[in-house]
Amino acid sequence: MREVPNYADTMIGHHEPFPWEGSEAFAWVPSPLVVRDLSLDTRTLTAAKDAARSLTASDARFPTGWAQLNALLLQTESVGSVRLEDAGRAATPDAAAALRAALEPGPLSFERLNVWHRLLVPGGGARRETQTWVGGASPVDATYVPPPPPYLEGLMDDLLRFANDEVMNAVAQAAVLHGQFDAIQPYPDANGRMGRMLMSWLLKRRGVIDTLPPPISVALRRDLGGYLSGLHLFREGRHQPLITTVGRACQAAARQSDVMVRQALELVDRWNVQARDLRRDSAARRLIPLIATQPLLDSVRAAELIDVSERAARTALHSLAERQILDEVIDEVDAERARGRPRHRYEARELLELTATWVAS
Repeated sequence: MREVPNYADTMIGHHEPFPWEGSEAFAWVPSPLVVRDLSLDTRTLTAAKDAARSLTASDARFPTGWAQLNALLLQTESVGSVRLEDAGRAATPDAAAALRAALEPGPLSFERLNVWHRLLVPGGGARRETQTWVGGASPVDATYVPPPPPYLEGLMDDLLRFANDEVMNAVAQAAVLHGQFDAIQPYPDANGRMGRMLMSWLLKRRGVIDTLPPPISVALRRDLGGYLSGLHLFREGRHQPLITTVGRACQAAARQSDVMVRQALELVDRWNVQARDLRRDSAARRLIPLIATQPLLDSVRAAELIDVSERAARTALHSLAERQILDEVIDEVDAERARGRPRHRYEARELLELTATWVAS
């Protein structure tokens, strides 16, 4: 019989033995949150409160109506979450869609979690029915073995009750929710990404954020050692280190969001200087503040934005391109279809490069 790991007595839960290919392995079954002591010392609570205030203040500074920039920030968080698990993996469009779904209002349920998982993982959306493990060639030598499938329903019922309640500071609750979800690992894969999405969902539900999807995963990736250590210590019954790590990540995410918004606003101010020779009520000048919400434009969309004819919109776009605010992009596919009459598109290349730099960070 394989010896139970030495840390069994220090962890909040119990080891469950099960046979595996002629050997005996042990799964960890965490205790339900309802029986755990989740009290916080003054230092941890103060840090969690400060993190929540920083996120709320950053969210309040986000310019109203900047839907496209909001989408880019959402994509940033999606990419950061994926790269926490695999630095070389690219985030799919559905990863951003899953986070967008997580930020929609409403209580948490297993059905809702299944929708998120289905967006993240092709063919996903169902609770695991087999034993999984993390690290190692088998559960016998694995780094971590989550609870066997028969325990999942009870543990997830407890987690959902905790998630839909307001039992503690919001940032602390988000960290605990993520830590317990990671310990349960209810899905065959993508549990880490799901757990990080849960933090965004809870912060939105608790009113810490309203508009801005903070790039918490990007910040956690910069403190990967502290993050992974916090998840391990959470399983050992020490929840405060994970809360501290998540709180630091929230502070960093708020600062990074502020930087992004400030740089975008400065860019718009510079565009106005570049177009100062145009009348303030001209179609081109009226387009400038809208470019941040629509960095990719053609004459049809520009005409809709400022309520002018398509011909006037084309003139406005050309004027902005002449002043190096927009760059003209000729769609070669459309050109071939139109037999030499290409469709002219314009992009705010500086803004796109700015957001791409942030995503890459």
